[in-house]
Amino acid sequence: MRQQRKRKENADRESHTLSPGLFIAFTMSAVVLALLIISLSQIQSFPTISPSPNSSTPKPTPTSTIVVPSSLTAAMSKGALNAPVTIIEYSDFQCAACQTFAESVEKELEAAYIDTGKVRLVYKFMVGWGDDSWRADEAAACAAEQGQFWPFYYLLMEQHSSPSKDNDLPVEKLQGLAQQLGLDMNRFNASFLTGKYEALVDQQDNEGRALGITSTPMFFINGIKQAGAPSLKVLQDIIDPILEELGK
Repeated sequence: MRQQRKRKENADRESHTLSPGLFIAFTMSAVVLALLIISLSQIQSFPTISPSPNSSTPKPTPTSTIVVPSSLTAAMSKGALNAPVTIIEYSDFQCAACQTFAESVEKELEAAYIDTGKVRLVYKFMVGWGDDSWRADEAAACAAEQGQFWPFYYLLMEQHSSPSKDNDLPVEKLQGLAQQLGLDMNRFNASFLTGKYEALVDQQDNEGRALGITSTPMFFINGIKQAGAPSLKVLQDIIDPILEELGK
């Protein structure tokens, strides 16, 4: 049976006693602030990750660093191992901006830089929402186990799954995508239904949060941080000077 996941605990907040006048003023300020936040979120180009994923099923907190098999790391990366530029992408399969990037700019990036040996792209999991995000990440890791991460990645992004829809990526749907790709379903289910890669997903999510990531997609281009779904031109403006400096 899958081990129980523990929620990340929110920090304790100090409690203060307010006078009625102060309470009313505080409440009105809070309302104004909330309206401002809502307005800003409507024009945001990428979603904000909750400090604590809204999952009905608690998840584990690893007590030690998980050793990721090199075969899995290779499957979740693409491009030459000795590429002068490494892009690490933290992403979520329910993120609309991540889906847009996967279906457009990423393919341009692949043709211009990855296939030419100049860039290596490494994918890492962020859990922007609850159970659907978790299931999708685990399923993708199980596909990576069979060397089929990227085909599964693209197929998942094409689903345009939304966190606004409950249970938008149920187990059966993810199994169907794996079957569509012709994966060994006995092997896939043996990993997926037992939560084999829960700890890996949790580790990468914690790693991203430790780096201060609060939205997806997020990129680190030889350590240079780039938020949101950038155009190819934005990426070129970062990549080309690095290549020029390295004489590549």
